[in-house]
Amino acid sequence: MSYWHDKSKVNIDASNKLNINGFYCSSVHCSYYSCVQLMYHILHVHFMKTVDEIDEESKQGANIDGGLHVWLINQMTEQMSASNPYEATKFNDTIGNLKRARVKSDYKNFEIKENFAKKAYDTALDAQKLLIKHFKI
Repeated sequence: MSYWHDKSKVNIDASNKLNINGFYCSSVHCSYYSCVQLMYHILHVHFMKTVDEIDEESKQGANIDGGLHVWLINQMTEQMSASNPYEATKFNDTIGNLKRARVKSDYKNFEIKENFAKKAYDTALDAQKLLIKHFKI
């Protein structure tokens, strides 16, 4: 069973509710992690990897690719690219934009306003739609 899918749904819903209530920087964080959790779900369900396999591959991949999230994004992009390079590029650009927004929101001395958080939420939905369409989940 994959709890990642449930967590992904909870985080995208939380992002929306956080935006509604003015908690913009937390919203960006939840938007991004909803996509991370969906990518883990795809590895587990679509590629039928065990949790232990994902843990081991992600540790190795993080060392090679320069970070856990870079490895995870590369896994999705490479798989998508094999059958649809355009879709892979679109996903990579979309998740890259969202990742940069999350870094800005979490780590930079930058005020996160409503339009920034809303754009991150919309970008997360776009990334999720690409993943859902491509991997038929």
